[in-house]
Order: sequence, then structure tokens, then C-alpha cells
Amino acid sequence: LAQRFKECLFVFDANVLFNLYRYTPESRESLIANLKTIKDRIWLPHQVGHEYHRGRIEVMLGQLSLVDKLGAEIAKAVVGVENLGRSSILFAVDALVKPVKEQLKAIVDGLEQKKEKKPDLMNGDSVLDALTELFAGAVGPPYTKEQYAQIYQEGKDRYGKLIPPGFKDKSSKPDDT
Repeated sequence: LAQRFKECLFVFDANVLFNLYRYTPESRESLIANLKTIKDRIWLPHQVGHEYHRGRIEVMLGQLSLVDKLGAEIAKAVVGVENLGRSSILFAVDALVKPVKEQLKAIVDGLEQKKEKKPDLMNGDSVLDALTELFAGAVGPPYTKEQYAQIYQEGKDRYGKLIPPGFKDKSSKPDDT
């Protein structure tokens, strides 16, 4: 098994590529560095590349949205902690409120600094650049119209017969395209 792993071809799906936007910068760079060591044994189906290009901006913006949501939840927590301090007559609770509130505000400040370092979608994308370099010459050809028609028909048949994958992937029935 170890020998096969050293010789095998690695084929990726779009989620692996999208996860590069979800990882910490250190994890992202580590994965990209590891992929560079097997560059001669990686392959990307054309459809995966298409899905990546179609969805990467949404994934990036989704990550920024999570930062906003986290900031909003922390802001709610600050208000809750302040209210606990106001309603307490015990010195012990009051003494705890201030440091907790300060820590929460420090976290919010840190989030704001991370937002300021958000990717500049107009002036480059280091993940896209790295993937473009990695998969140069290692992307499969696109499907023909006939192959797409066959795939769509198979999907409709599977959906109609409740056969996974496909029939539970979307909440609505596939269209007739």
C-alpha cells in the first residue's frame, strides 16, 4: 500500500480546492508545498476546474461573512456580560465582567484586523495563482455536448428512481436542460 501511494495519481474535487480558502494561511501554504512535491502525479478533471472557477469568489466571500457573523455574536456576548455586571450586587461578578469584556473586545479588534487583510479580489488571488501553477498541463479535457447530454439523462433517471448520488443533492427536481 505504501508503495502504491508513492506511485499513484492524485485527482482532486472542487471541495479540496475550495478548502484552501478555508484553511489558516499556515495550513494552506503547507498543503500547497506538499502538492508541489507530487506535482508530476496530480490531475484535475476539467469539470472540477470549471466548478472551482465558478465558485471560488462565493467561497472567499463566505469566509469573510463568517468573520462578520462571529463579530456580531461576540458583540452580543459583550452586551450580555455587561448586563450581568449591571444586575449583580456581588463584587465578585463585577470584578469578572471587566476582564471578560476586555478580552471579547480584543477578539473583535483582532477580527477587524483580519478583515482588513482580506483578499483583494481585483488584484490577485494567491490560491488561484498557486493552483494555476500546480495544475498547468494536468487538466483533463471538457466533456462533449453528447457526453453532457448523457450525464444529464443519467441524473434524471437516477433522480426518478431515487438512486443516489443525485436525488437528494438538491431540494428541487432537475430541470429539463
